[in-house]
Amino acid sequence: MTTTTEDSTAPAKVTIEETAKVTVEEGTPKVDLPEGATKPQSEPIEDDGKDHTPTEDMNRLVHFNALEPSHVGTIKDVSAANKLIQRKYAPKDFHWSKSAEIHRIRRKQIIEAHPEILKVQGADNKGAIFATCTVLIQFIMCVVVRNWSWPSVIFATWLVSGFMEHSIVMGGHELSHDMFFKTRIYNRIFSLFLNLPVGVAMMATFRRYHLDHHTSQGVPGVDVDLPTRLEANLFQHKFGKFFWALNQPFFYSLRPLFVHPLPMNFYELVNWLVQIPFDIIVVKYLGWKSFFYLIGGLFMGLSIFNPISGHFIAEHYEFVYGQETYSYYGPANWIVYNVGLHNEHHDFPNVAGFNLWKVKAIAPEWYDMPSYTSWSKVLYQFITGENLNLYCRVMRKHA
Repeated sequence: MTTTTEDSTAPAKVTIEETAKVTVEEGTPKVDLPEGATKPQSEPIEDDGKDHTPTEDMNRLVHFNALEPSHVGTIKDVSAANKLIQRKYAPKDFHWSKSAEIHRIRRKQIIEAHPEILKVQGADNKGAIFATCTVLIQFIMCVVVRNWSWPSVIFATWLVSGFMEHSIVMGGHELSHDMFFKTRIYNRIFSLFLNLPVGVAMMATFRRYHLDHHTSQGVPGVDVDLPTRLEANLFQHKFGKFFWALNQPFFYSLRPLFVHPLPMNFYELVNWLVQIPFDIIVVKYLGWKSFFYLIGGLFMGLSIFNPISGHFIAEHYEFVYGQETYSYYGPANWIVYNVGLHNEHHDFPNVAGFNLWKVKAIAPEWYDMPSYTSWSKVLYQFITGENLNLYCRVMRKHA
């Protein structure tokens, strides 16, 4: 969302606060641009009159069409955390879209404009090296904390294990796309190793459901990343949203069993057959404190005890009406394989996390849209904001 002056030799950067003087006429949000600022190059998203939703008139500013690139020369990221562009009221239902899966459409258009982007696709072994380091840190810490006092163990679990476990889970996300090695079987085998410090066999199951999240984004009953209507109804207000975010690891892991249950496959069986003996060894030879360090770190790392868990909300919750996916360009990306570059990732899921910045560099005009620089702020706004709840998700009947 970018504005320029008529002087092309020295374009003035107009802040979003300056542009966000909002007037509403007959329920349609409009923007009074300051003197010297141009109108948006992309057309705002408008419904056809037949697809009205409870959130239709809730955005404070016109929204850029995610299916059109920005044609402004100077790219300027706009914060989706800025309340001036966020939806005005909390919705009472999900936002039902009639469009197909949006990233499949974007991918085709971006490749047509930048065919060189295909050269960035493929696995990157650096991810395997980084993941191995996190696993070794967890193994070493398991030995170190075994004789510590419980308060010290709990503190280390929060401070160290939470971040390491979150990073390991995001490494599993990379492996679900086969982004560590070119050969699929190598990714499968490595995932069994990477899963060991997690304490619960989850890599194989995550892969099955996560790929559906990409191919059928927003389709209820298939995309298990979507909250259920029961969750949205139960956890609407501040305390409810806090409870939901606090226990997000449980909701995220148990939801597929109710929404889209699948029979265990061979890969999942092997995952458990490798994981259970490892857990027994940890408990028998190192003790329960070491095992708690792993399991407790998994919970703390994926819940609001850890600020980077804000990416679970930041990725697809519709803070700005009409925008389905959001990227994060802050400093915490390094520990989670750049999963914050989520628009880039969904546009090109076959690009390794360490190379997602190259996608943005090649096609910057396609990523000039509201984004985040703080996951902590996302968590705070989601829990405390009267304009946000679990209904802030885009759904569609078909991908």
